[in-house]
Amino acid sequence: MNEDSKNYEMQILAMMINQYLDDMVSLSEEKLNQLEANRDQIVWDLATKIYKESGHKVEFHIIRNLINSRIKVMK
Repeated sequence: MNEDSKNYEMQILAMMINQYLDDMVSLSEEKLNQLEANRDQIVWDLATKIYKESGHKVEFHIIRNLINSRIKVMK
């Protein structure tokens, strides 16, 4: 896979993961705490959802990094 393809793949994954988090998490302290506490389960759920819907195997650390970024922004 060339660099452009990798970048495009990352953009699509980030868009999908951010949409999932937008739908799941409101901007409350309680939701932020739940997101932090359930981070590993959310990573698993997202990876499973992506695989079931597209057949794409996404690396867990990519999802975790996007979740961590979201938590950092929300704080």
